[in-house]
Amino acid sequence: MYKRIIYLDQSPLTPSVDLRDMLRQYVIRDGISLLSVSDKRREAVINKQISFEAYKKTIKSIVESFYDDLPSWHKRIRCQAKIVSKYQKKGFRIENVLFDSFPGYPVNATVYVPSDFEPPFPAVVVPTGHSGKQFESYQLPCQYFARAGFLAVSFDPPGQAGEKQKGNDHFIDGLRCYLVGHTSSRYFIADALRCIDYLETRKDVDLSNGV
Repeated sequence: MYKRIIYLDQSPLTPSVDLRDMLRQYVIRDGISLLSVSDKRREAVINKQISFEAYKKTIKSIVESFYDDLPSWHKRIRCQAKIVSKYQKKGFRIENVLFDSFPGYPVNATVYVPSDFEPPFPAVVVPTGHSGKQFESYQLPCQYFARAGFLAVSFDPPGQAGEKQKGNDHFIDGLRCYLVGHTSSRYFIADALRCIDYLETRKDVDLSNGV
């Protein structure tokens, strides 16, 4: 007795979606869903269904859960900066510095120090968007602050300009962070906080009114 053998087509199946984009699309859908939840929470506050204090406590708890032990890390380790270069300009001096945010994670910052005012100076941190601090739109505000007597610090965000290197892009790193359960904004926040820590080490800065 002979058995009939059926040979199946071994050609690869064509996926219904682009698998290379699957994770990003999932994150987008999840984000839109969470935005809807956030909208309803704010509407409840506006309509006085929940108190503002309860809302503030909830938001603070959510934000802290994103960034783990970020604030306490800065309290444990003193910021140590290295001056890379200095340039004297009209009305201010530029200092390019490096200091760690997380251990082994350098922040590339530029400090604008007033020349026509006596220290200590009030200070301001000037963060950048999705680009580098070398552009005019970021340098000009820092120069204006310095000429007005403020010491200004600008820094490159992760994956941009001075921090740009192979495998270090804040969009790609954002997806990598999601895979391990946290957000890339943690590193943006860490860099900004570390700038404030850096200002605390300068004797020519007055932090009595904050930053």
